[in-house]
Amino acid sequence: MPIKIEILSPSNNANFDISGGSAASGPQMPVINAEARIAGITPDPTPTTQFTWTVEIGFQTSACQRTVRRPVEINDRFELVSVGGRIDIVFPRVRGGRLTLTVSAVLPAGSFTSRASGLTIRGTNPLRAELNGSLPSISLQKIVAHESGQRQFIAPADGGIGVCPLMSGDRAGGVGLFQITVPAPTPDDHWNWLANVEHGIGIFNEKRTVARGYPARVRRNQGFIDLVDRYNRANPPQSDSPLLTVDDLPEFNPDQLELDTIRGFNGWAGRDRFGLNLHEFKVPVDADGNLVVTTDLETGKRSIDWERVPASDRPQNSGDPNYVAHVMAQRP
Repeated sequence: MPIKIEILSPSNNANFDISGGSAASGPQMPVINAEARIAGITPDPTPTTQFTWTVEIGFQTSACQRTVRRPVEINDRFELVSVGGRIDIVFPRVRGGRLTLTVSAVLPAGSFTSRASGLTIRGTNPLRAELNGSLPSISLQKIVAHESGQRQFIAPADGGIGVCPLMSGDRAGGVGLFQITVPAPTPDDHWNWLANVEHGIGIFNEKRTVARGYPARVRRNQGFIDLVDRYNRANPPQSDSPLLTVDDLPEFNPDQLELDTIRGFNGWAGRDRFGLNLHEFKVPVDADGNLVVTTDLETGKRSIDWERVPASDRPQNSGDPNYVAHVMAQRP
């Protein structure tokens, strides 16, 4: 019998699953109990032989059900050493895809190598309770429900197991629970559902900051300043009532801010009448393009109330014109 290394475990074509884990721990890689032995030599040198184990994981988005315009390739590789034929392979990162396990050893008779092939690491969608527990607001829970159906992988929600991350249907490269698209998703965004969640929360918070600053940007805009001046010329105040000022356009209230942030998550596509990005709310004007102003009958105080932008007034070929309504209709 010729000298060779035999891999006793894992067997070829075996599947291993990344567990869903919890909101606290995130997903957990499997621990693979690998075993090899030297065959063809007596006495058996396996217990005292140093084995080098090379672990390689390869994944290509083009292999998935939904492809992307610019395919992404994610590769991982590391080595472990054992004395004796047994080793527990503990993965340093959460990755999935095609797994190749190669073991080699140097003996007096020469160098020998063997490989386990056809191995696959699959992903598990988080349990719904753990997913919602990782999301700090109902808005974020609704966004995930709308964007991905609460799925990180192409498999049923709430614990389903799949070989591919869930890719966006528009082929733009969005991936996972939040369908992270811009900035470009990382390897963790593809395979680590909690990393995808944390990235999505970060994007949402960035959008909130932009949404919070929108009223001030409008108040500083010369087009809006001109509208206020035109209104005051056409509607001079009575008695001691003050003139309308740009500051009579208020900040978003909490509900408006939340809705505008949700709009921003999908993208503020289009332009408002001032050349700024089109947000969820706009400055109200009449058919002649004049400001619509509310006047308090008791105090004479004038104010400008934000108006919701109809879905029909949004670009129909960029994003989802009715995104906010679709998100709010979700029941996570």
